[in-house]
Amino acid sequence: MDPGQIALLIPIVVLFIPIVAIVTDHQRKVLELKLRLKGEVPKEVQAELAELKNQVAELRDTTTKFDMSFDAAISRLEDRVDRVAGQHYEASAAPVISGVAAVPAPPAGPAYQTASFVAAEEQPAVLTVGQSGR
Repeated sequence: MDPGQIALLIPIVVLFIPIVAIVTDHQRKVLELKLRLKGEVPKEVQAELAELKNQVAELRDTTTKFDMSFDAAISRLEDRVDRVAGQHYEASAAPVISGVAAVPAPPAGPAYQTASFVAAEEQPAVLTVGQSGR
């Protein structure tokens, strides 16, 4: 090789080195993207995903327990209402005195409306409405 050819090859080799570096860097990035698309997830992301799954499972369990507890409370309230209503109907089946049923007195308090029957021998039954606790 003569010195003119060597002088021509030196700038070509100098410019060729960065081009090779750019191409190899691009190939490395493409391979990294392909690996990520295949499903290889970093361990940090996997750990965070597992933690989120556990939290969702705990929330699901908590809401299920709360729902069951709420249903049980509603059932107990319905049973209590049925018992109170049954007691009210049993108490209202009191014996009849002079054509008017004897009604037990409701609990005292300003919030309760009361209705009472007044029976007289000569007069028909009269309904009076008022508030108790006055």
